[in-house]
Amino acid sequence: MQLDPEQAGRLLAALTRPALRDAVLLDALPEQAPHETSTRGATEGEELHPGAVISALLDTEAAAGTVDARERAGAGVARLLQARPNIQRAHAISDLAVLLARHVDRHIDPHANGRAAAAAWAVAAFTYWNIGEGVRAEGCALAALRCDPAQRLARLVATSLMALAAPQWTARG
Repeated sequence: MQLDPEQAGRLLAALTRPALRDAVLLDALPEQAPHETSTRGATEGEELHPGAVISALLDTEAAAGTVDARERAGAGVARLLQARPNIQRAHAISDLAVLLARHVDRHIDPHANGRAAAAAWAVAAFTYWNIGEGVRAEGCALAALRCDPAQRLARLVATSLMALAAPQWTARG
């Protein structure tokens, strides 16, 4: 998939805003999602692709001025960690995040835009960790920390992996 430069820039800017990034993750990852977005239409067996996630992110970015994303994210963190993730949406999100991070590496100076690349790698790391793909999560977390050692979501994932901490939903099977 090729990204339109304007879309890529808007998405990268959105991912560097933790409240917006977290609101998207909280809304998109759980199997029983609490809010409707364009990614919710996926039925069992329907292929979900990064293009659908782009639409959801841009829709969320447009609505960010009307929704208190920080409050919504704070209230939903426990729910996210306890809820079984929707694997299709998780893979679509992580695929898009990796695509964005690579876009920075190829088309933008990653040293000047390390924060944007780190944010994209961190989203992929968290998403992979949340679905139990620790090796991919670690690779993405390390890539994020190489771009920006202060990237908090990446540090959280790396620390969770080192402590062998799994999402709470996995304890219930």
